[in-house]
Amino acid sequence: MEKKLNGRYPIFKYGVLAILSFVLFSMVCFANLETTLETPKRYISCMPSITEILYGLGLEEQIVGVTTACNFPPEAAKKEKVGGVTMNLERIIALKPDLVFLLEDAQKRDIEKMKKFKLPLFVINPHSVDDVKQSVLDLGKVTGQEKVAEYMVKTMNDRIAKVERKIRGKEKKKVFLIVGHRPLTTVGRNNFINDIIDLAGGINLGGTSRSPYPQFSFEQLVKYDPEALIILEGVISKRELENDSRFKSLSAMRNNMVLFINPDLLCRPTPRLVGAIEEIALFLHNEK
Repeated sequence: MEKKLNGRYPIFKYGVLAILSFVLFSMVCFANLETTLETPKRYISCMPSITEILYGLGLEEQIVGVTTACNFPPEAAKKEKVGGVTMNLERIIALKPDLVFLLEDAQKRDIEKMKKFKLPLFVINPHSVDDVKQSVLDLGKVTGQEKVAEYMVKTMNDRIAKVERKIRGKEKKKVFLIVGHRPLTTVGRNNFINDIIDLAGGINLGGTSRSPYPQFSFEQLVKYDPEALIILEGVISKRELENDSRFKSLSAMRNNMVLFINPDLLCRPTPRLVGAIEEIALFLHNEK
């Protein structure tokens, strides 16, 4: 069984728990079989971003399995592990989940394997910040936590609107985001991170590519001459950057416009991405 929605997926800890006593009837289609499900009670999250959202919805007690990469909130790391890069299908089946949450683009093979065993799947696939918001709403709906999900999205919208007001009228800066050093890799326009840069008042130079993670040559980087560099922590150190002669000619380097950012904050499609928008806006325009 698979219920598949296109949405975007980023965490807030709310003290509000939606009432779980009502029944959600949802027609889920898998292999030409339709089944009516009650609101699920045992969840397995196969992505750190989904784990964050489920915790934000107040569903920590219903989560019976997560991945080895699920590290936020910290208590998520104490949950039963069902895999890392690939999922442990045997372990997932043994946990008897009511619903298994996955991310389509990153887990196509796992999804196909789970389909063969008719596991109940809920798949999201965010490519924009709006998709992330929709993913939160979709997860809230399928788990019976719609009101909490709506509040999470409202909070995201309010914080983003605050940033937009503060940077209104300021000239956007050319930004090159480095998510991989060798080869030099950035993000394209079909990636929610492209939206993050835009909302923070930047122009993503990788946005000329349709690929979610395009590769660039250093010659191309020099030609674009970004005004600001944003680098995922752990990709390249500040010392390595300063000692690499290929970067020295860039305006961003000459003007000390280099930001090292937490990859979990920027690269996970969860409500926490708003923190990345605020941090980048402050870096580019001295505005939160």
